[in-house]
Amino acid sequence: MESVTQRGVFDTAQVANNENNRFTKECIYEALWELIKHQDYNTITITQIANKAGVSRNAIYRNFESKDDIIRKRLLECYHSFTRIINHLQQDVSREEYVTIVCEHLCSQRGIAEPLVKANLTEFLLESFAYIKGTYNTDTETEYYENYRIGGALFVYLTWILKGCQETPKQLADIVNHICSNPAVIPDLKNIE
Repeated sequence: MESVTQRGVFDTAQVANNENNRFTKECIYEALWELIKHQDYNTITITQIANKAGVSRNAIYRNFESKDDIIRKRLLECYHSFTRIINHLQQDVSREEYVTIVCEHLCSQRGIAEPLVKANLTEFLLESFAYIKGTYNTDTETEYYENYRIGGALFVYLTWILKGCQETPKQLADIVNHICSNPAVIPDLKNIE
């Protein structure tokens, strides 16, 4: 039987290994995002990412299947950090407070989302927003509602980024809360040419 001391050494080694792996992943994320800012995504290679991150190609392939997978896993981490925030909310939080928290989180992820938007890689953001919807079991009507709600949130976020993130998270939340509390204005389709 393993002693407490032996188990402690093993646990310490495991923690150190996990920390090294986490550091390697962060270096890979940062390297890819830096490359995305300055180079067409389709021309970026795993070798370039490895060189920029200061890791081996094997280190990348131990953690990721492809450069697309690097982006997806980074966005999945953002989603998990968001769910940790949401899971700690009180049950009686108002819609206004909830929207403010969502906007604050999305705005805090600007450094991850903005390079993707500028590089025309918004399909990854769409996937990550759709992932949120996929976590709920829904009937058909609720599924349409969730698509409507999440699509709206995504396009508000994209608009905010494309406009240069001019509004603070609180201002953005106020805009969204105003939209949610007022009926939609439907344009007169007869006058559209």
